[in-house]
Amino acid sequence: MKVPNPTCQTCPHCAHPLLRNCAEANPATLLDAERALLPAGIELHVNRGEYLFRQRQEADFLFVLRGGALELADAGSPPRVVNRPTDVVGLEELLLDRPHPCDVRVLEHTVVLAFDKAQVRRLFTRDAQTRHYLLHKLCEGLSQRATGLA
Repeated sequence: MKVPNPTCQTCPHCAHPLLRNCAEANPATLLDAERALLPAGIELHVNRGEYLFRQRQEADFLFVLRGGALELADAGSPPRVVNRPTDVVGLEELLLDRPHPCDVRVLEHTVVLAFDKAQVRRLFTRDAQTRHYLLHKLCEGLSQRATGLA
């Protein structure tokens, strides 16, 4: 049985006020934005045990997972694992200009795309489709964190 791909019409985080028009958009729009955005990142290969960033470190980069697994851990919560391609870490604190709220440790050889702060802000402001994609990823991450999926 083939499982349909989730779209903005069915994903629970699209009910967020920032994305209230998301369900009216063509679902392919997010894929188009992703295809345009991802080639702009710098591919990094990170070894098991290394950290992408540490708690309270300034948020200078956004990371998009391409393969592998990451553990997000802070002193007050159980660790969360991020292991889906195109999962994003560091976006919320980068956009809000806050330090990272947790450590992000690599659990196995991992490939990420890195985007620096200036690049993310430029992408966020120059194109509505890219902005919508980044807000979608932000809400997706918040939703997963709230439900304990990530």
